[in-house]
Amino acid sequence: MPSPTAEVAPGDGGGGGGGGERVSPGTATEPPVRAGRSSAGGNSAGPDDSRPTRVSAERGESVAAAEQPVRAGHGTAAPDGSRSEQFGQPGRVSVERGESVASADSVARGKRFRTAGKAKPGRQPQQPTGLRSARVIGADRVFRSFSTPAILVYTLGFLAPSVYGVVISFSKWSGPGSDRSWVGLRNYTRIFQDDAVRQSFINTLLIVAIGGVLVFALAFCAMAVLRDMRGRAFVRAAVYLPAIISMIAIGTSIGFMLNPDGLVNRLLRAFGLSSLQQPWLDPDHIFKCVLVGVVWMTSGFYIVLLMSAVDGIPKHLYEEAQLAGLTRMQQFRHITLPLSRDMVAIAAVMWTANSLRTFDIVIGFVGSAGTPPQQARTYAVEQWLSTGNGTTGAPQLGYGSAMATLLTLLTIVLVVLVRRLGRGDRVEVS
Repeated sequence: MPSPTAEVAPGDGGGGGGGGERVSPGTATEPPVRAGRSSAGGNSAGPDDSRPTRVSAERGESVAAAEQPVRAGHGTAAPDGSRSEQFGQPGRVSVERGESVASADSVARGKRFRTAGKAKPGRQPQQPTGLRSARVIGADRVFRSFSTPAILVYTLGFLAPSVYGVVISFSKWSGPGSDRSWVGLRNYTRIFQDDAVRQSFINTLLIVAIGGVLVFALAFCAMAVLRDMRGRAFVRAAVYLPAIISMIAIGTSIGFMLNPDGLVNRLLRAFGLSSLQQPWLDPDHIFKCVLVGVVWMTSGFYIVLLMSAVDGIPKHLYEEAQLAGLTRMQQFRHITLPLSRDMVAIAAVMWTANSLRTFDIVIGFVGSAGTPPQQARTYAVEQWLSTGNGTTGAPQLGYGSAMATLLTLLTIVLVVLVRRLGRGDRVEVS
C-alpha cells in the first residue's frame, strides 16, 4: 500500500499539474524554495517571480520554513517529480527520510537550514551568558546568606568547645578559679586502669549489642506484621508514645514500679507468684532492668522509622508474592528487607550513636536515692560522676574531658564500622 505523500503546491508564477514534488509525510523539509524559470506541463514562471512555493503536508504533518530562501536556476520537471538542473546547480531542496539537502551555493555561503520534526529531547534554549552568570551569582549570595550564620553557630557552639575539651584532657583542672597543670597522657592511662570506668564501658557495650538486637528484632517483627493489619496507625502511635516522654520520667516511674513494695511485686503476690518476687533494684538486677527500660522506650521510634520505608514499597510486589505462594516471612526476606535496606542502615547508625550516650534513664532509676550503683553505670554516667556531680570530691574536669574524647572516637569508629557492614548493592523496583 503506497504511503501518503504531500505535494508541493506551485507558486503564483507556476502552473500545471506535472511539476509538483512528492514528499513523504513526517519527514523534514528545507525552507521554501524561490522558483526561477522552469517548465512544468507547458507553464513557465517568469525570471522575476521570486515568490516562494509553499509546502503542504497531509494528515496534519508540519513542515518548517527556512531562514533563508534558495534561488534556483533553470530546470525542467521530470516525470517522477524531481527537477533536473541545466546549469549544474540544484534548484530545490529535496527532503527524503528526514534528511535535508541544501543547494551547493547555499552551503558554500555557509547558510544553515532548519529541518522539520520533533526537537531533540533534553535540549534547552540557551540563555545569554550575562543572564546566566547573574543568576549564578545571585544563587551564591542567597546560599552564603543562609549558610554563614549556621556555620558560625556550629563553630562557636560545637567545634570550639570540642577542641577546647581535647586541650583540657591533657591537663589537671578542677574548674574556673583553680590552677591548671599539664599532665600529658596521664588522664588517658588512668582511664584504662580504672576498674569503675572499665565496668561502665562494658555495660555500655552490652546496651549497644544486646539492646540493639532486641530493638531491631521488635522492629523487624513490626515490619512483617503491621504492614497490612487493621488499626496499624493506632498501633504505630501507641508504640511511639514512650519516645516522646522524658527518659528521666520513665526511669523514675519504672524505679517506683520495681521497688520491693512496688507494683510489680504486688502483682506477683496477687497472682500467687510470690516466689518470683525479687529486689529488682539491687546491684545484681538493676542493670537488667535498665536494659529492659531502654529497649521498651526506644523500640517505638525505630519501629516507626522502619515502617516509613515499608510504606514506600509498591503493593503489587506483595500481591504477586501471594499469588506465587510465598509466606509472610518469605515476603519479608525477599521483598521488605532488601527494599528497606538503606533505612535499616540509617537506623543502625542512629542506634549506635544514641546508645553509647545512655545516661538519663540510669539516673532516673535511682531517683534521689543517691548515685547509681557501680553495676548500673554506663560510660556517660561514669563521666558525669568524674566531674564532681553526685560525689563529695573535687571535680576532675581534665579526667572527664579525656573520657569524653575517647567516647567521641569510639562513636566515630563504631558508626563507620556499622556503615561498612550495611553497605551493599542498592535494590530498586523497575
